[in-house]
Amino acid sequence: MARSEFGTLIARNHDQIEELRKLGERDYFEFTLTHNKLQKVAGLGLTLKSTNVKHHQYSLMLNADDMNILKKNRTANEPIFFYSAGSKRPFELTVNSVQSGQVKGYVSIPKGVKSEVASRGTGGR
Repeated sequence: MARSEFGTLIARNHDQIEELRKLGERDYFEFTLTHNKLQKVAGLGLTLKSTNVKHHQYSLMLNADDMNILKKNRTANEPIFFYSAGSKRPFELTVNSVQSGQVKGYVSIPKGVKSEVASRGTGGR
């Protein structure tokens, strides 16, 4: 596992995500996105816009706190950090696998934020 610039561990596959869950520092929600379909993951809206399998890149629309943020040409295993209202620690979105019209990855949120996410009515998994 690699470390991010914020010091969080970055999982590269499902087994490493399970190892991180056992550490208990953050909550992890795995997802599979398909092209142009909105999916709710841990209180966030995610929509896959495009994939480039040759370069392992993808673009997606992230909806957090009623704001749409377009993340273009991101690379697999490159974490995207962002803050949500009321959280002093960043959320982390990482895509591990890029396929034609589909990506797989996970969202990592700080412990304690889960209750806020549940109160929004859009829990993960």
